[in-house]
Amino acid sequence: MTTSRDFRRNRQRVTDPDGVVVLIEITHSSFSAPFRLANDAKPWVSQGVTYVGYPFAFTLPDSADGESPKMLLEMGNTGDDILGELEAITEPGEEVWCNVYIVDRSMPDIHTLKFSLPVAVVSVDSASISARPSMDSILNRSAVTMRYDKRTAPGIFQ
Repeated sequence: MTTSRDFRRNRQRVTDPDGVVVLIEITHSSFSAPFRLANDAKPWVSQGVTYVGYPFAFTLPDSADGESPKMLLEMGNTGDDILGELEAITEPGEEVWCNVYIVDRSMPDIHTLKFSLPVAVVSVDSASISARPSMDSILNRSAVTMRYDKRTAPGIFQ
């Protein structure tokens, strides 16, 4: 992953004049529309797409030995919009994807850092929604989609 010279220069200053904003996009084939959120109090437009200002806590993916990268996304439970869409998913095995873009506030059209991870676990309580996007569901899949065993092809095992 490479970052632009201007992005690195702004992050290395003693006083960063602009800072960064984290944009997330949560998608699923059954959603009426993707959820696009900006970790800010105001909406942001990046590459012609509007991200609603919705403060959330975000932890970048870690890289512990022997584990796939995991990140944590926590936001306030403010209503049925996101939760309603998540509860309406009826297709088992279809993944909810979380795309994360980190942009410089002075250059919001340049997605400097990008992550795309399927959401593995979502937990909800009365005050917050927590999601753990992780590569586990992809990395733990079988490499072969169709196996020949006694259940799938009983005739060849007679």
